[in-house]
This record gives sequence, structure tokens and C-alpha cells, in this order.
Amino acid sequence: MRKRLVLLLACLVCAVSTARAETLDGIFFTISAPSGWKLTQKNDHAALLASPDGLTVFSITSAETGGRTIEELARALSEKWDGSAPQKLASSADDFEFTAAPDGISTYFQILAHGKNRFTVISVSGSHDSPEAEKIFDSILLK
Repeated sequence: MRKRLVLLLACLVCAVSTARAETLDGIFFTISAPSGWKLTQKNDHAALLASPDGLTVFSITSAETGGRTIEELARALSEKWDGSAPQKLASSADDFEFTAAPDGISTYFQILAHGKNRFTVISVSGSHDSPEAEKIFDSILLK
């Protein structure tokens, strides 16, 4: 009986230790999804992450600025979705955040400067301040 219990515990430890985050290493960014989250690469410059229950969805997209400033882009996107006035992120002088409800879904947006002629939009529908969301934000590396 004791041997079976030890074997069962060993199997559980192995199963837990193999549950790792999935990472997407794209052209413009790297992002990791916590265990159980679904990570889908849409193309070379976009990805989606969905929580296991589907209630929280991250979207990350990188594009060219077209000569506009990050502030201009943030204002245009906020106006498009009837969002709050964009505010500078506390962690960066060049980046902005706002909230909106496209299609009636409460969404948090970050508009980030990404090199000289690019910007990245991160949107989170659902809880953007959960521990899992914080892990995802911390995993994002712009290239």
C-alpha cells in the first residue's frame, strides 16, 4: 500500500511539473500563456490568449504607425470604441491606456510605442488585474 501511495505521489508531481506555460516567440513580440490558457497566433503580428473559462481574453497586435504619434493613435482608437480619455501609463512616458466597451464588452487597452515606426495594442476583455493577467503582462517582450 505504501509503495502505491509513493508511486501515485510521484506521478502527480511529474504531471504538475510538466504543466508549463506556452510561449509564442513572434517577429514583433514574445508572449507566454499560463498553464491552461489557449494561445493562438493569428499571423506574424497578432495573437490571442483565452483563459480556460473563456471569460478573459488578451489580444496583442503590432502595426506601423503611419506617421502618427502614439498619443494620436490612442485617441483615435479610444474614439472609435467610445472609450475613456487615454491616459499615460505610469510606467512609461510614451505609452497610453484607456477603457472602452466595443460590442458591449468591457475592455482595457494599452497602446505602446514599439520602435521608431511601430506600435502595439494590447487589449484585455475580462479581468485585466488578476494574478494570471499580471503574469501575461509581465511575459510580454516587444522586439
